[in-house]
Amino acid sequence: MENLNLYQGIHLIKKTSKSLPKKSGIYKMISSKNQVLYIGKAKDISKRVHSYSNPMKLNYRLQKMVSLIKNIEYIITKDEAHALLLEANLIKEVKPKFNI
Repeated sequence: MENLNLYQGIHLIKKTSKSLPKKSGIYKMISSKNQVLYIGKAKDISKRVHSYSNPMKLNYRLQKMVSLIKNIEYIITKDEAHALLLEANLIKEVKPKFNI
């Protein structure tokens, strides 16, 4: 069952990453219960999110996270520095399960 969910998550990432902007910002991995699982920053949101689509390059923790993803949201920022600040603030506020 977990493998099926992992591949569904990977499919969602591959499909969604094609429509994500190639701009700097943050992305949020969201569960089916609408919980934020992970918040990350990126110079190129599309490219960074797509990097989660290769399970062989993901550790167990990230594979588990990908298996729980049902939606991906993003916020575009002016530049990488603003993305870093926004990411840090959102992580403090939301405390996502997969941000260590």
